[in-house]
This record gives sequence, structure tokens and C-alpha cells, in this order.
Amino acid sequence: MTKKLGFKEAAKVMRAAKLEPLEEYPGNKKPWRCKCLTCGKIVKPQYSSVQQGRNGCAYCAKRKVDPLEAQQIMLASQLQPLEDFPGAHKKWKCRCINCNEIVFPQYTNIQQGWGGCKKCAGLIVDSAEATKFYESFGLLASEDYKSSHHPWRGVCLTCHNEVSPRYSDLKGGQSNGCAYCGGSKVNAKAALEFMISKGFETTKTYPGAMVGWRGNCGVCKNEIFPRYSAVKSGQGICKYCAGKALSVRDAMRLLKKANLKPLEAYIKAGIKIRCKCLTCKRIVEVRIFGLTQGESGCGYCAGNKIDEKEAVLRMRSVGFEPLVTYPGSKLPWKSRCVKCKKISTPSYGNVNLVGSGCIYCNRNNGAFDGSTSGIIYLITNSNFNAHKIGITSVERKSDRLKVHKNAGWKIYKTHNFQDGSMAFEIEQLVIDWLRQENNLSPYLSANEMPQGGYSETVDASEIDLPTIWAKVEELSRLKK
Repeated sequence: MTKKLGFKEAAKVMRAAKLEPLEEYPGNKKPWRCKCLTCGKIVKPQYSSVQQGRNGCAYCAKRKVDPLEAQQIMLASQLQPLEDFPGAHKKWKCRCINCNEIVFPQYTNIQQGWGGCKKCAGLIVDSAEATKFYESFGLLASEDYKSSHHPWRGVCLTCHNEVSPRYSDLKGGQSNGCAYCGGSKVNAKAALEFMISKGFETTKTYPGAMVGWRGNCGVCKNEIFPRYSAVKSGQGICKYCAGKALSVRDAMRLLKKANLKPLEAYIKAGIKIRCKCLTCKRIVEVRIFGLTQGESGCGYCAGNKIDEKEAVLRMRSVGFEPLVTYPGSKLPWKSRCVKCKKISTPSYGNVNLVGSGCIYCNRNNGAFDGSTSGIIYLITNSNFNAHKIGITSVERKSDRLKVHKNAGWKIYKTHNFQDGSMAFEIEQLVIDWLRQENNLSPYLSANEMPQGGYSETVDASEIDLPTIWAKVEELSRLKK
């Protein structure tokens, strides 16, 4: 048999649930009169419910409402109860303290923050009062009041535009009455007059403030799609006049002026377009935005590009016979000197830019041929405001560094190479880097450097010594 539960054991469970028994234990499933130790109210929970974990106080668990507390909540919501508390979910007759109307709200709705008086909330409005309130915004009603959430047509007495604000929006502060005066709406006629004043030409009706308005620029006559809102905020009306875009018409004019025939559709100025040069008949790719900045259209005609046949002819003109296909203007091009038959690797860029010849044939003129150990050096001359890269060798009879020092040059740094050909190759790569990537031409002339070496000079104001030497060290590490 199950042992019968005594008061002591049952009371212990109730007290753990913050309930103090006020009478003897009535049984497992019978109401037991207790005092809630949390809110102080008298309640009658069942022992079995408390034992199973249910909150014993109906007030603390919000299952029951204290009539006095309910009355206080209603008063705090500007509602005066006119009858006893009917229950949380039943209508409770009250008087609105604000407008003196008799209303029937439910306690649960008030507790959750709902308004108790529909009149004060703008849900029930007297037509005469609504009209008077409507007119206080400078509006003249064109129709009778229908409801608080129905658009109410009228005329703004300030701008004379037709408007239709909702009474509830006026009452709640979400509307100032006239959307035109408030700037949230635009009069089509006023918008057109404003755009015309900015040089806009159109036959299309106003599409809205945030939509592109089709028309033409009064200055360049290009078709444009400005947004009224953007122009109103201060942006220019024409992207073509502002230099932000290039129309198809203007792009074709530029190509024609550059003697180029387009071979594909024009997309935009920054994207290259394939063309045929009508001068040299070659196919080239042209960036039209570059044409607007003064760039040449055909790189071949401008001398910026060269095909292999022309490059070979140029190399032969200075005494070289190329042995491999043209690698590009910046890369070493394996060639044989027609005069001495020795092989070297001059770059087309150096040959074309400064007329560099065979290093072996020029050794009697002080040139380094790479057949011994090598020293790459970087020197500077403050009188000329120039820097110079160069190579020499300890085995040479003529000390190039001493010659330059006697001419007023100061040594910045040197780097020794056991293999002189490596020093020569690095010097050529540095010169290519200065000429091709940094666009630095030879700075001094042969008259200013009678001892030779003028073709390896650069303007000191265009690049500093540490930057040049960093390139030397970078290439030296790569060649190890």
C-alpha cells in the first residue's frame, strides 16, 4: 500500500514553491488554501499541480487578475471603470477620462498596450471635428469625411495642388497635410519647368522623381535619362557634358577623326573596341576614353607599337641579326652582331630608344662586354641633377668609376658579380625598367658626358636612388 502523505511532507513541497499553507492538508487533488509568498495574495492551488511543477499562484502566473489591480491599470490608461471587474476577456464598461465617452474595452487588450478609447485613437471621429482638424493643416476638403483610414481628397491652400491625406495620418503625425509642400511629392508641371531651366528637352510626361526621364540635352543634343530627384539635389543633367560618359555619336566622331573604322559595336568609353586603321590598314584595339585624353588611335602609326617585321628591320639597321622571334620591346632579344659575329641579348626598346649597339664592338670605347667579372654601380651628380646606372670590371684597364668620379659623379652603391655577363644582364633589365615601365628617357646628352654613358642617365627629380637600387637588388636575387 502507498503511504498516506502527511501535512509536514506536503507543506515542504508547497513552501518550496513559495506557498505557505493556511489550513490542514486537504488531499492530493483538492484546493488547498495558501498564501503566495511572492505577491501576498490568498490562493487555492492543488498539491498535485504544484508537485508537478505548475505555478501555484494564479496571479503570479497571470491566470487570474486581481480586480483592484485591474482597476488601477485601467485608470492608468485614462479609463474610469463604471462596473465591477467582469473578467479579463470580457467587455468592461468605462468612461474615457480624456473625452468623457462611454467605452467597452477588454482588460487583456489594455494590459497589452491597446488603446481603450477609439475616439481618442482616431478610429471614431465626429465629421465636424474631423473637418475642423483637416482644415487646421491649411487644407480645404473636396468631399465629406468617410473614415479615419480612407484617403480624404482636398486642395492645399498654399500650393493649390490636390492632395488626399488620411485623417489617421494627420492625427498620428505621419503626415503634414500636403505632400507637395512637404517635399515627398512633385507637381508634374513644376518638375518639367525645373528640368527645362537646367537645359533639359523632352516630349515625355513626368515619370516620377526616382525614374529616368527620357529626353535630350539642350547643349550637346545627346539622348539622356536624368532623374528629377538627382538633378534637384544638385547633380548635373547631362553625363556627356560632365565628361562621365561618351555617346555613340560622339564616339564615332572621335574614331573618324583618328582615321579608324570600328569593327564591332561601341559599348562604353573605357572598354576597348576593335578597329581598322585606315592609314596603315592594321587591326588595332582602341580605348575611346583615351582618345578624349589625347591618346593616339593607332599604336603602330604613333610609334608605340611595332610588328615583328619592322622590329627586325630596325635591329638590322644598327647591325644586329635577330636569332629568335620578336619577344617584345622590353625583353632581351637574342641576336648576332653582323660585324663581330658575337651573340648578345639587347632589348628592342633600348636599341630603338637610344640606338644601343654591340657591346663587344664598343669595348674599345669603354663599353663592358661581360667577358670578365663585373661591378654594377649607381652614381649621382648634383650639378646635373642626374643619376646613372652602369657596369665595369676590376680586370679592365680603364677604370670607368674613376673616370666618372673625376667628372663630378659620386658613388651611391656598387654590387660585385663573379660572372660579368650577369652584371650586364641586370644592368640591361634595370635600364629597360627605367625606360619602359617608368617612362624615363635618357636625361643627359653626349656633350654633357664626354666620357660616355649618357644613355644610362635619368632625371634625379623623377626617381630617387633607393628606388633604383632596390630594383638592382631584386633582380640580383632573382638571378642567383
